[in-house]
Amino acid sequence: MKILTHHLSKYPEMQLSDSVKLLFQRVFGAGHMIKNESESLLRLEKEFDEVDFTPNLPPVEDIGGEFVRVHLSAVKGRLSAKTLNRIFVLSANGEKNAVEEFEKLLEPLKTSRENIEFLEKYKAMSYPAMSHSEIYREKYAPHYRIVKKKYAELIDLFIETEEILNKKGSVFIAVDGPAASGKTTLAETFAEVYDCNVFHADDYFLPPERKTPERLAEIGGNIDYERLKAEIIDNLHTDKPFVIRKFDCSTMTLGEKIEVERKPITLVEGVYSLHPTFGDVYDVKRILKISKDEQLRRLEKRNPRLLERFKNEWLPMEERYFETL
Repeated sequence: MKILTHHLSKYPEMQLSDSVKLLFQRVFGAGHMIKNESESLLRLEKEFDEVDFTPNLPPVEDIGGEFVRVHLSAVKGRLSAKTLNRIFVLSANGEKNAVEEFEKLLEPLKTSRENIEFLEKYKAMSYPAMSHSEIYREKYAPHYRIVKKKYAELIDLFIETEEILNKKGSVFIAVDGPAASGKTTLAETFAEVYDCNVFHADDYFLPPERKTPERLAEIGGNIDYERLKAEIIDNLHTDKPFVIRKFDCSTMTLGEKIEVERKPITLVEGVYSLHPTFGDVYDVKRILKISKDEQLRRLEKRNPRLLERFKNEWLPMEERYFETL
């Protein structure tokens, strides 16, 4: 297995128990439910105190599957213990019934009678979570947390958000990009970690009566950017609650008024969320990318009925927006 070979080359003092632990984490993650998030945070804060910041160490180390290791010394002083603990808890408290997969991964380790006996005893114990060997701990001083890749992929965004939040007390984020590039998924993942406001450009669909040839000829004219600006952008710096309305594409009408409480973190996602009409209001900007083939595959899977409209109507307008701006 490539991931095991890679770790053995990187950590040549790995023992059998360390290899088993690696494969266990690959399949089961942390391997246990986190019943008390506060106690978990206290343990993490204490462990943070034991490590020094290592500037050249990559924060994320791949272990295969859907999990990674996040090294404490790589994020100390950059990512809060609260945030790392949050994504650790979110990653640990999920369903992981994959004993058969784990057993297949253990097969290559059965290279000697000693190894086979070790693994048979381990199986008889119903595969509990395992600690690193003393040799591994002494040689490599491991301090990390196991988290899902979907959170680890946003580590840089988390760090940038917290740096600005600590300086300014608030942070405004835009996530733009082509249709089906993962903007909404990113926003949903981000909102699992932080108590924040998330707004969607799709809620500012341009009403049919305003889709004139002149309007659709505008770069980025395919959304109601005036209403988005008035309801959200112009209220980013207010301390008071404000009101928004979402456009309902099934009825082609505006929905009920929704009062929004201001929060320190605000994220606006969707195509055209960086429309020039809004000005330079965002602290953090992300533009996601996707290949044309993958984009069409996702759009067809999402809604086959609308694929032709995407190809012939909406995607060309998006492409002009990105090419021009």
